[in-house]
Amino acid sequence: MIKPEIMLWQQLRKKPLGIKFRRQHPIGSYIVDFYCPSAKLAIEVDGMAHDMATVRNAMSGGNGIYLALESRSSG
Repeated sequence: MIKPEIMLWQQLRKKPLGIKFRRQHPIGSYIVDFYCPSAKLAIEVDGMAHDMATVRNAMSGGNGIYLALESRSSG
C-alpha cells in the first residue's frame, strides 16, 4: 500500500460512525482499495495508476456501486 492508502486505512479500520470498510475488495475483475458494503461505496486512492477503462468496465453492470476516486490537482 502507498502512504495515502495506509493513512486512510488507519482511520477506516476504526469503523467511523460504526461503518465497516474492507481493504482490497474485488469487484468484478478489479480490486478496489477500500469498500463499504452497506453504502455500496468503493474508494480508489491510486486510481490514476490504473487503466481507467478497466476500472469503469469492472464497475459497470448495474451493481449500484459508487466509485470514489482520489483526485490530484495539476498545479
